[in-house]
Amino acid sequence: MPQTVVELARDVVAELAPGELKDFDFLSQAYLDNPKAARRAGQPSNEPNASGWSIAVPFLTTLAMAVITDVGKDLTMTAGQSAWSALKGRFAKKGTDTELPAVDDEERLRELAIQAAAEHGVTPENAVRLAEAIVKGWKHPR
Repeated sequence: MPQTVVELARDVVAELAPGELKDFDFLSQAYLDNPKAARRAGQPSNEPNASGWSIAVPFLTTLAMAVITDVGKDLTMTAGQSAWSALKGRFAKKGTDTELPAVDDEERLRELAIQAAAEHGVTPENAVRLAEAIVKGWKHPR
């Protein structure tokens, strides 16, 4: 069975911010319904949260889904698809999850995840932590 953005994001949140799992379904659906609005709502704030990720973003769910989506897009384009075909099918129907490509190059996956996390304002230390959790959970071809 193919892995999806939501499945991997749930694994990442379970590892890095398990206290946030109670809100995971709500936050992930909000991201699927409107990624831009969910990212805006997740801008850094001075409000601490239980996950310890408040410096990066109030909700790790939103951050993880954004980073995983960005990495999936990068991997799809690297595989030779045009930017349009790579993006056209992503979240085509509002509120639906997206299948992730299988990856066998962990180092490339790690680099892309660190870069995407940095682009979302994550500190270098937390970007590495997030990337490691993504690499650990991303399904590899069998």
